[in-house]
Amino acid sequence: MSNEVVCRHCETRNRVSQFSVRKLPSCGKCGKPLPEPIWIRTLRPLYRFPRTFIVTAIALAIAWTNKESLIDAASMTISCAPQPAPGTGIFARYSSIERTVPFFVEAPNGSQYFVKLTDARTDAPVISWFIRSGDRLVTTVPPGIFKLKAASGELWCGEPNLFGGTTDIIEAGRTIEFRLGTAHTVSLELHRDGNLRIHRISRAKF
Repeated sequence: MSNEVVCRHCETRNRVSQFSVRKLPSCGKCGKPLPEPIWIRTLRPLYRFPRTFIVTAIALAIAWTNKESLIDAASMTISCAPQPAPGTGIFARYSSIERTVPFFVEAPNGSQYFVKLTDARTDAPVISWFIRSGDRLVTTVPPGIFKLKAASGELWCGEPNLFGGTTDIIEAGRTIEFRLGTAHTVSLELHRDGNLRIHRISRAKF
């Protein structure tokens, strides 16, 4: 079965036996390309440049996976109004639970940190601290099981926007149990042989 196609350039009627992504049909009289079904035109680049298509698909998949982080960075950059950085110490208390367990946090030089403890079961915030670059936080926390989260950066923009679009946010890979009669020390500097694994999280999960 053949298809009769009229050339748009010279109006000659051409018979095309079969449309294919492998071959572009041309007019038998003037040699100009003939009209094709839209699905053929759509698939031809995939046939001609399969590697480019695969690389593009992978890039789009990665971008989609990280869309939450990209949106976070963009929104925090737009709304970041620089503020004076707080001193090292308690930033906010979100719970009235008595704090009786010693807790120490060491911050490396180079970045400032906003650290938060959240309830391991509900993820509700319990207490947060601001730690300046190179400082050691000496504080106390309530007994219980909590998640440890930390945001870092250089330019402080307040709690809603943290350190703007360059904010790096991490969470400890396991919960931490604070018990009476114990003390905990956490170093925010990454160590290859450290015993507390971390993973990055989005602003929405901080």
